[in-house]
Amino acid sequence: MQSIRKRYGLTLDNICAAAHKYGTTWTPGFLNGMRRNRSAASLPNLLVLCKCLSDLTGEQILLPDLFDGKELVELDNGAKIRQSELRKALNGRSYHIDTVSVLEAATAALISEIPNLMTQLSDTIITTAQTVYGSRFVSHAPTLSESRAAKRLGLSPAATAGLCLLEYGDFLDDVTERLAGENATPQLRGRRTREVSERLDRVLDGILETGKMPSYWFSHEAKDVAEDDTQWIADHLDQFDYAAKHGDTEAEQEAYEDLP
Repeated sequence: MQSIRKRYGLTLDNICAAAHKYGTTWTPGFLNGMRRNRSAASLPNLLVLCKCLSDLTGEQILLPDLFDGKELVELDNGAKIRQSELRKALNGRSYHIDTVSVLEAATAALISEIPNLMTQLSDTIITTAQTVYGSRFVSHAPTLSESRAAKRLGLSPAATAGLCLLEYGDFLDDVTERLAGENATPQLRGRRTREVSERLDRVLDGILETGKMPSYWFSHEAKDVAEDDTQWIADHLDQFDYAAKHGDTEAEQEAYEDLP
């Protein structure tokens, strides 16, 4: 899907909009998850995806076209098949599924590579947030919502807080509260939290693709560096125990963030 998007200049929003006429409620975050095997890349979803891409490009996009890479695709019971072999299977040709020994080697490589990649990315985001926002970021303790979002994004809680600050100019709880509005229900706050998490997920996807931090993150750097850090801390002392002030337990956070 990624190569087709690049070739025709398609965005995830374009695909989601095209999918709505087929009765889906897809979001950009769902499509990102499908590409990373975090969502159900089921046959019905892949068939709809082919139709959407065909509608948007004016070309006939078939199932084999979605698997143009060299990576392994996970099957049931832990077995995996290379995308080149999967294309053969979808085209009605004979194909090969990797043996257990190859699977074990590939799994070991993934286990060692992915956590290291996300750890490095977390460190880079933290360093960037420190550079751009100084003590405003350094003095912040990650909240329950940020810790939960960190698990979904694959980052550390501190990096998740920094990512939200860099993208929105504020921390997750403040952004969610602002978007949901005053006196918002827990359900609405949960929905807004998911929307913010999906946007952050798309930002991460862009960073992983380009290897670069968004340039607009640094547009306010001069103002932030010039700000008197000591005065800022004095003016915002009441925010340092933000999670405790809200009084939400982890169970309550989880409940309203998981609501539809």
